Amino acid sequence: MYRLAERLGLPELKEQAQASLKSCLTESNIVDELFSDFTWRYPDILRMETEVFYQHSTDPSVTSAMRRVFARIAKGELAHSDVVLEVLFGKLTEHLMPPRPPARA
Repeated sequence: MYRLAERLGLPELKEQAQASLKSCLTESNIVDELFSDFTWRYPDILRMETEVFYQHSTDPSVTSAMRRVFARIAKGELAHSDVVLEVLFGKLTEHLMPPRPPARA
């Protein structure tokens, strides 16, 4: 539905579809969804799923799934993983690093 709403330029339907997708995300499926062929193509979905991933990142099922994904990446099975990893590590860094004070002029 999200893909169709995007193609047809229907922002309200797109928001509803994104909310529906988000409501289906759990610690059991977030890694597979995050690295799916669908997610990396839509920046709003990727950002939303990255946030959900972060919320569940310490769950044992998530860490186990990430080990499997890293193995697939190493075998070259997830060609689009660079897009996902860039956003994922950016989000994790944002949460781990304290904000820097503004530079003095």
